[in-house]
Amino acid sequence: CDMVYIGTTPSSHRELVERALTAKRHVLLEKPLASTPSDADAIVTAAETARKIGVHLGLNIGMRWNPATQLLRKLLTDTSSDDNEHTVVRASLTLRFRRWPREWQQGAAWCAKRVDGGPLRECGTHYLAAVREVFGPGAVARVRATVVYPDGAAGVLAESRVDGELELRNGLIVRVTVSVDVDDNDGAARASAAAAGAGGDCYELELETKSGTVWQLYDFVKLRQRKINTQALESDEQHDTVQWKDLIDAGKEGGYGRTESVTTLCDRVRGIDVGTKSTIVTAQDGREVQRMLDGLLVSNGEWVSV
Repeated sequence: CDMVYIGTTPSSHRELVERALTAKRHVLLEKPLASTPSDADAIVTAAETARKIGVHLGLNIGMRWNPATQLLRKLLTDTSSDDNEHTVVRASLTLRFRRWPREWQQGAAWCAKRVDGGPLRECGTHYLAAVREVFGPGAVARVRATVVYPDGAAGVLAESRVDGELELRNGLIVRVTVSVDVDDNDGAARASAAAAGAGGDCYELELETKSGTVWQLYDFVKLRQRKINTQALESDEQHDTVQWKDLIDAGKEGGYGRTESVTTLCDRVRGIDVGTKSTIVTAQDGREVQRMLDGLLVSNGEWVSV
């Protein structure tokens, strides 16, 4: 064969990637890049070495080609608007789960363990990649978070709560909230999860601009918008009364971008992607996303540069 797909647990990625690239096989690697910073660095080194002899590695993560992400990026960079109209003044990334692992993952024991699984690693990687795609490579300067584990810091189970922040180089703070088992008394959280769909779970990247326009990338492939009166609305509760307008459901218009993860790697292998805007997600790209992920998990509330 010419190409292999590695979709095993993150802690096994390094060995399998190095073996495949050494055998001069192109690699489509499932996200995240690895389970540890040292393994991730080793994969980047192996991929860069292989690239020099025409052997390529691409990550299987579709936010780059997700039509909803692409539309959000286009809206934010709309040059026909006033200079400051689309300046983002508030941003949040929210992931809420009724249970972890999710219903369809109950047979995957690794998904419940912090070394390979957990909601931030498994789902947050997609949305951290979306932040990178929307704001650009290198846009996130540093991160911090407090993390709660159901069996304590010395245990093995994945996180049940993350409260953190991403600080962009332009000073914008993206609030990060990840939670499992939403409190029944938390009406706003419960309503948000129900509205988001996806079996009652909630996946949202929300950006509010200076003009009062709010965009929300939700359920991975959907984008919606609402317009708020920034002077009249003073609380989050009032915020939630404004109705959403759906802009795109990429699930109906080409999907998440998994297909492009494959086709762009094939184009790279054939040498026909030179000069195009549709390039593979490289190991270097994945490493930047994982630095955010790793920083959130290990920061213990202190800022970590990424």
